[in-house]
Amino acid sequence: MFAFRFQSLVFAVAVGLGVSAPRNADLYIINGDPAPPNSFPWQVSLQKVVSNFWTEKHVHVCGGTLISPSLVVTAAHCIQENAEYRIVAGSNDLQSFRHKIGYPRNITVHPEYDSTIIRNDIAVIKLHRNFTLSPSLMPIQMAENGSLSNCVTSGWGTTSANEDEYPLILRKVKLDLVNQEKCRRLYMDVRDVVIDEKHICAGGNGKAACNGDSGGPLVCLNGVGVPVLTGITSFGVANCGDSHPTVFTRVSTYHDWVLDNSGTILSPDLKFMTILLLCCLYLTHRGCHLSQ
Repeated sequence: MFAFRFQSLVFAVAVGLGVSAPRNADLYIINGDPAPPNSFPWQVSLQKVVSNFWTEKHVHVCGGTLISPSLVVTAAHCIQENAEYRIVAGSNDLQSFRHKIGYPRNITVHPEYDSTIIRNDIAVIKLHRNFTLSPSLMPIQMAENGSLSNCVTSGWGTTSANEDEYPLILRKVKLDLVNQEKCRRLYMDVRDVVIDEKHICAGGNGKAACNGDSGGPLVCLNGVGVPVLTGITSFGVANCGDSHPTVFTRVSTYHDWVLDNSGTILSPDLKFMTILLLCCLYLTHRGCHLSQ
């Protein structure tokens, strides 16, 4: 059996024409549901810019997560050398004209990323300009060590590795965390893969991420009930949704590396307001009103 990285196949968006509706409207993260508007304001779409003499297309290749107004984290395996990318944020609907677009100033792939055993699967994207924050576009803080619960992953991925089309609307699924030793045992039959402390596993038994979800977030509530970026979707088995859980890059083990390669620090006021807003959005999926 082989490990399967959940990178996108093809999802082309022609400039000026929007996004064509998929032939199969039931494509989604495995056994998930449509994400309510503004419920995952940190979720972004990493899109490859494909140009020729006549047209320019934007191909959804992976998800990503906004961790500051100008910083996105994604999976290292999503990044191709010499490719041109853009970041689409601020809307659950990839066809919406309300989304915001950002362009990378630089992209840093972890220097010890190993594509054979899929280790250190993380990259940092620094944007040219800050996004303007709003209830639909808000960064999330990275997890540190501690207890975690109520985990959810989200993305525009397909239902299986055999599909080649993607939903327009972001979808989500709640995943139970899987004990590290159990995850290691389940992946013993997968060639070249070794589950270690830099991975975190969740889902399985019909619930999983799939093609196009790579690089996207696994978000959990920490010990004080604040939603935090816990994992970055990395890999699973080819037939998404079987007994094998999805494997994520464990964000807490890369906290310092991300900060060292970001040049970005959330101010205390921005971080405080971000946490308040995210708590309300995460718990209600409808936003909230902050009183004086």
